[in-house]
Amino acid sequence: MKKKYYMILSSASTTILILAIFCTVCFLYSPRTIFNRTTYSVVEVKSYTGDRESYGSAVVIDKEGNLITNYHVISYSQNNTDYLYENVSIRLATEDDYIEADVTKFDIDKDLAIINVGNLQTREKLKVIAFGNPDSISAGDTCYAVGNSGNLMITISKGIINSSSVILSIEGDQGAYIQSDNSTMSGSSGGALLDKYGRLIGIIDLRLKDNTGAIIYGYCYSIPLNVVKSFIES
Repeated sequence: MKKKYYMILSSASTTILILAIFCTVCFLYSPRTIFNRTTYSVVEVKSYTGDRESYGSAVVIDKEGNLITNYHVISYSQNNTDYLYENVSIRLATEDDYIEADVTKFDIDKDLAIINVGNLQTREKLKVIAFGNPDSISAGDTCYAVGNSGNLMITISKGIINSSSVILSIEGDQGAYIQSDNSTMSGSSGGALLDKYGRLIGIIDLRLKDNTGAIIYGYCYSIPLNVVKSFIES
């Protein structure tokens, strides 16, 4: 009888342990927890020259104040010529003021750029994003897009991976992108595409337009992390 009673207790304890682990995992990888973890890893970007301005996002990649964003976030085109904005600044989701940043590196073809924040107080607040493995993702996987959507604030949207590698031709140049169905708006460019664990797998880059020039919603295209890392290390 004691042995049977012990087995019942043991079974109940195992069930409680499994439930506790399940609840812990659900908490650690819930959208709220993932968003809170990225509060200091994804920032708003404001670029301007005179009365011309642009808004976007950037992701913290190291402890030296370097952030990755899109080239088109920190540049503009005039008379078929590209120019860098004279002023680039960033703002944390928890702050009111913009902090000046410098463009230190860019690649027009990859549509990537690195900006650096020199302000030491701001640097101390920034948190390096955790890198994931874009080669391990598959269609149907959960993903999250975090960025300055609509230039309203840093927001998060949950979606699924439609394809881990879609070849698009943009102005004659072909490139591989991660396609997902996250909701993104103007200002999301340069933001983070995260895997289901909240790790960076891509940089949000573009949305497609139809023949009339209208945005096709429901499709988000991100530059895969391996391309981003190649740019950073080059």
